[in-house]
Amino acid sequence: MELANRFSKVVFFANNQEFQDDSREEREITTACNVLIQNAIVLWNTLYLAQRLSGISNEDDQREMLMTITSGSLLTWQHVNLQGEYDIRQVATNDVPFDMKKIMALKLT
Repeated sequence: MELANRFSKVVFFANNQEFQDDSREEREITTACNVLIQNAIVLWNTLYLAQRLSGISNEDDQREMLMTITSGSLLTWQHVNLQGEYDIRQVATNDVPFDMKKIMALKLT
């Protein structure tokens, strides 16, 4: 729970995590955007780790990585530029293309 609270605070970094909007509707929009960003980070982390896991053919190595993943958390953000501008219309030069067919075919024992 503490990690989830820290994650939420890091994503909602502006104004010392205080709402500056006057209306309830503006606060709800701000909260919804915060949740959307958190979910996007968790989804990216999940896809990235699944992609890495799907690239391991040795079952022992795969099992070891899976144990490492399950003992950790998907609520990590150190690799995310939270103060940047994002243009989702174009692919970044360092973008990781996810092979969804390979990820979806992943069978763990």
